[in-house]
Amino acid sequence: SLPSVNIYIKRDDQLDSYASGNKLRKLEFLFADILSRPKCHHIITAGSLHSNHCKAVAVLAARFQRQAHFLLRTDRDNQDEQIL
Repeated sequence: SLPSVNIYIKRDDQLDSYASGNKLRKLEFLFADILSRPKCHHIITAGSLHSNHCKAVAVLAARFQRQAHFLLRTDRDNQDEQIL
């Protein structure tokens, strides 16, 4: 006979599609700190042009009425690439 076991499953597919998974788990502590500081209105972060981290920060910043600013790295060979 097996002992009684509780199994918990975390469903990342049920979270916000723009700010979910490991990025959201990483940022939840940062945003808790930001929201505890009433004078903090701007968030500055860095990433690549296609950064999921930057996308998640943008979504969360907008959700909490903060302004997000990004330092984006580019690949010098593809600087003329159009980014939507």
